[in-house]
Amino acid sequence: MQDADDVSIPADVEEKLLRFARAGLAVASMKGKSYLSVGGVSMGIAGSIVDHNFFESWLGMKVQAVDMTELRRRIDQKIYDEAELEMALAWRIKLPLR
Repeated sequence: MQDADDVSIPADVEEKLLRFARAGLAVASMKGKSYLSVGGVSMGIAGSIVDHNFFESWLGMKVQAVDMTELRRRIDQKIYDEAELEMALAWRIKLPLR
């Protein structure tokens, strides 16, 4: 609580408002995009199972799941855009290893 004439925003409230705004911007930027889950199905890792309903209902994203064998097939049969692959590999090189 604060006095009625005090227009300052407490630090904890400021942080909560900023988090809420950032979350809203993140959701807005993801809406209409797709999430691709790769390999989790075949590995059977329960923690990597994607909740399709959450992504579709709350984030407005489509969800697709691809098994690693599908990636292998596409690589073997050269079913991919070479320019897109080069761009992805260049992006990966820029990422710091943890």
